[in-house]
Parts: sequence; structure tokens; C-alpha cells
Amino acid sequence: MPILSAGRNAFTLIEVLVALIVVSLSFPIFLSFQSNNVKNNVHVQRVYLADLVASNLSTELLSGVIKDVPKTVELGGYTWKTEITYEPSPLPIIKIARVSASYENVSSEKQVFLVKEVSLED
Repeated sequence: MPILSAGRNAFTLIEVLVALIVVSLSFPIFLSFQSNNVKNNVHVQRVYLADLVASNLSTELLSGVIKDVPKTVELGGYTWKTEITYEPSPLPIIKIARVSASYENVSSEKQVFLVKEVSLED
């Protein structure tokens, strides 16, 4: 009495080996896609945080909460290097301040227009 009936009810060894080879060849490609996805997500997060640091510092500078930007700021588990540069403007009562935040290869810059205090008694 035969173990298998006349119809095919199972995969042959060759079919199983071919399926394993196809899966094993496609698995590294899938992993590389996932790895690139993780790297891109980290980069986007750092760009967002750099923009957030520069925006917060420029808003604080504009509102008068701070007079000068600190050299470093802690945010999101990173230490951001910050810098402020001032430029003259065509109007004498306005000063242009550029606030930048950077960490490794990610940076962001914001521009703020600061109005000097004008005395009305002169």
C-alpha cells in the first residue's frame, strides 16, 4: 500500500529549497529598506528639533525674555550648539538677528527683526 495517494499532497524537496532560497535572498533587501527608513526618521527628527530650538530662541529673543542666546541648549536628548549673529538693516531702529542651532550635520536658522527702544522725549 503506497504512503501517498496517486494525487500530489505535499511539496517536493526541490520546491521547498527554491522557496527557502527566494525568501533568504529577499530578506536582506527588506532589512536594507528598514535600515534606511530608520536613518531617515532620525534625520527628520533632528531637523525638526533644530528648527524648534532656533524658533524658541528667536521667539525668546524677540519677546525680550533673553538678551543673548546661550552657547548650548539641551533638547530631545541632544546638546545643540547655538549661535546668534547681528546684521545692520536699512532702518536705523531695526537690527536683524540670525539665530542658528546645529547638531552634527543638521542645522536650522531663523531671522528676527529687533526694534531698538526709541525714546519719545527727545
